[in-house]
Amino acid sequence: MKLEGGLASGDVDDHSLMERVRARQPEALRLLYDRHAPALLGLCQRVVNDRAEAEQILIDVFWETWERADRYDPSRAAPCTYLTLLARSRALDVLRRKKSISRNAAKDRATTFALDATLASPELPPLSHLLAEERSQSLRDALLTLDDDERSLIEACFYEGYTHAALAAKLSQPLGTVKTRIRRGLARLRTKLRYVYDEPDPASQTASAGESETR
Repeated sequence: MKLEGGLASGDVDDHSLMERVRARQPEALRLLYDRHAPALLGLCQRVVNDRAEAEQILIDVFWETWERADRYDPSRAAPCTYLTLLARSRALDVLRRKKSISRNAAKDRATTFALDATLASPELPPLSHLLAEERSQSLRDALLTLDDDERSLIEACFYEGYTHAALAAKLSQPLGTVKTRIRRGLARLRTKLRYVYDEPDPASQTASAGESETR
């Protein structure tokens, strides 16, 4: 390969290639890629443990190297070191995002199941089973329809792990008041979610029973 000026690629070191990248010479970037991509790909794959994601990270690293060429400071690191640190940083970013998504999904599932268990307590008839994702979204939507005091108490119980007694102490409210508000909120949640779980409406059941008696 010949770079601008007729210089053969084998005669150009990494520092010169980075300068040529800064001067917007695509051939210089391609040569840097050919030289360092295999090692950087291996590094990214070790971090994220996924070949396809590692390949995408590698593309992003060299795209960033091209788009932000002025960020490279030759007095601070050799080009190989700079590319290695950049690749490691971007791979760790992806890994952190994956873990965050996984934690949030687990939190949603745990909250959904905890609320389901409470809604299925002896005080309230059991709900049918639906897909976890549908339950989670339906619960989030239903929570937004509650009064602020009911919603905050329920969220404190199921998202933050507070007991009824701990909430009463924190809010300086009687324990009975806290329990009543939580029970009332859960009952309203169950009513909001009845259509999702395809449960019959008690009012309609009563009406149907009355009609049967008159026949």
